[in-house]
Amino acid sequence: MKNLIIGFALMWPLAACSTASQKIAPSAIQNATSANSIVSVIENKDWLHGSATCETDKADPIDVLKLDNQTFILRQNKCTTFEAPFLYLLIGSDKALLFDTGAISDASVSPVASAVEDLLQQYSPNQNSPGQTLPLVVLHSHGHNDHTAGDNQFSSTGTVTIISSDIAQAGNQLGFTEGFRETNLLSLGERKLTIIPTPGHHKDAISLYDEKYKLLLTGDTLYPGLIYVKNWEAYRHSIKLLFNFSEKNEVNAVLGAHIEMSNTPFTIYPVGSTFQPNEASVVLKKNDIDMLHKALQTNPKARRVEFEKFIVQPMSWLQRTISNIATLFF
Repeated sequence: MKNLIIGFALMWPLAACSTASQKIAPSAIQNATSANSIVSVIENKDWLHGSATCETDKADPIDVLKLDNQTFILRQNKCTTFEAPFLYLLIGSDKALLFDTGAISDASVSPVASAVEDLLQQYSPNQNSPGQTLPLVVLHSHGHNDHTAGDNQFSSTGTVTIISSDIAQAGNQLGFTEGFRETNLLSLGERKLTIIPTPGHHKDAISLYDEKYKLLLTGDTLYPGLIYVKNWEAYRHSIKLLFNFSEKNEVNAVLGAHIEMSNTPFTIYPVGSTFQPNEASVVLKKNDIDMLHKALQTNPKARRVEFEKFIVQPMSWLQRTISNIATLFF
């Protein structure tokens, strides 16, 4: 989460768009077709990437990619928050799961809850009860504000269970009586997920594996951008866990929570950018995990590690201090 790293001045999402209260238009939803693989559809998606003039930007506040009736990827518009996090909605036969709620608490600026509700309406587990939606579980990749700010939009909904971003509390809520293991199974009915603790960027970070499409959702642990690491040893161990898991389980795509890289190798956008033309794909692959794991194991010293698609940077003492202070208030 960059807004905890660079200081209090950038801790709140930007809200400069004039279209903040827009309802998500159907044209904002693109469907995967049988002619294309799921990964190809995600790779080729041209996400809303902000505007050079956000004050007059007319784009939807949330960009939505529909892979099928049970799988959606949402991204908040960079004109409403420079973080522009990705949120993942996975639907099973018994319940649905939303991975992160985004960077904006104000539903009039970024209506995450209503967008999710609209999407859930498209899938009814009981054809005899049209409009009946599944219970929703809200899970967080970690506790930084750009991944949890939207929680309050769901708080008044009785069919929603918001899981704590504190990993110990989350384990209790999910029924893991002995706490989180290296892999933890979670069933949505006819859809199986695996939760993998991956601290380093944040002490309570987790990654999520979707067995249906072999997607590994990694939050801020691995994504095409500048990844700040607070606890280097914990991060090395987390990447080792992801490497070991991906050796035993097929991974079609690694999907993180942000895009901060250009499609020009080794090129990152300035922090706080609200316009990212020619940005990289959100999709990373297993070989990216392999390369990172090898680099971290070959030389365990905390240092900046640069790859074509992402950069890993240990926090300085000052950055860790700012992050610790910020955690007390957010």
